[in-house]
Amino acid sequence: MPENMVGGGAYLSDGYSMVSAGNGIQEMQCNEGYTKSADFTCVVASEWLGKWDTPLPSCKPNSCSLAAVLAAAGGMPANSTTARGEGIDGDEIMSGSTVSIVCGDRQRLKDSSMSTVSCNLGVTTGGPMCEMGTTTTTTTTTTPEQTMSTTTTRIENVTVYTIKSSIALTFGELPADTTVDDLIKDQSFVTNVIAALADQFNLDASKMTITSITNALEQAVDEMVNNTPVASNSTRRLQGAALNIEYEITTEDPAEVASVESQLADPVAQQAFSAGFTEKLVAAEAASGRTIEVTAVAAPAVTESKVIQKVITQAATTTPPTTPPTTPPTTPPTTPPTSAPTNTEAPTSGGSDESDGSTNTAAASEEEEESSNAGLIGGIIGGVVGLGLIGCLFYMYKNKSAQE
Repeated sequence: MPENMVGGGAYLSDGYSMVSAGNGIQEMQCNEGYTKSADFTCVVASEWLGKWDTPLPSCKPNSCSLAAVLAAAGGMPANSTTARGEGIDGDEIMSGSTVSIVCGDRQRLKDSSMSTVSCNLGVTTGGPMCEMGTTTTTTTTTTPEQTMSTTTTRIENVTVYTIKSSIALTFGELPADTTVDDLIKDQSFVTNVIAALADQFNLDASKMTITSITNALEQAVDEMVNNTPVASNSTRRLQGAALNIEYEITTEDPAEVASVESQLADPVAQQAFSAGFTEKLVAAEAASGRTIEVTAVAAPAVTESKVIQKVITQAATTTPPTTPPTTPPTTPPTTPPTSAPTNTEAPTSGGSDESDGSTNTAAASEEEEESSNAGLIGGIIGGVVGLGLIGCLFYMYKNKSAQE
């Protein structure tokens, strides 16, 4: 018997009753949380017997409504909040699956620890809620007496716009030995097309992508061979060499989206855009050394948008004030004391001159005393020398008298 039936299917034996083999129906009853795929059908097995038609019906686990989960999560606008996970099947979250809730543009989860919803037999658990704002984490690294680096990382839900359109080029004249197939393979031509488109739209060329370049003549012939209705512009393309160029523009700026759409909004705007693009492409080709005659026809634009999570990291560097090096104190050189000059002038009366006069008088007395001492010492030495000399003379006189 199929799994997850009420009582394991025992109810089929209660109140036994016959069921016709001519597609008779017996109700399929499932346990709570499961839904039957169908009822049992009795069909003919032999002349006297019947059997349940196969494959037998089953009891499938109930899924959960994705729309109800997103509505409960909130977010403005209401359709900007999305869910991600392998358990999503259309508008249903399969039983036994867990999905992550992604809040809409410029919004964040109220509680970052509650970001998932689980579904089990039609019952959801977990209740993420979205609110306006961005998610920010900050990491700070500090090294003593060195540069301090602060890195701020935030997760933003950003709306990315993709604008798709095409432009048809019909060539009146190409350089000798040059075909449209050569142009398709020539990277310089592709680069010039991107530059002319970006210049005419007033966009950065990095936002432009050429998704397809095809030979319009071959495309029109294929349409005829395959009995595909041929557009009127395909008939015109048969008259000369032509290219169909499909391109995309990716941007996060709504103002750029509005500008592009306005330039391709109606036939008059498209004609003005085509003329400006043609002029820029011819000039770019001439700068590349190739002369062409071409007419461009722009097509309307189709814009798609989606919300993605974008990690934005900002680093700020702060340098602390530099402490000037400590300079040891400089000891001033020692100046020897200068002796006061001797004042030999006569003292004058009055005021501070009296003290100067006393000093000079004392100095003069010291000099006189020193002179007296020197004279006395000189006299003594002279006397001794004189006595010695007299004694010597006397001795010589005595020796001479003795000899006579």
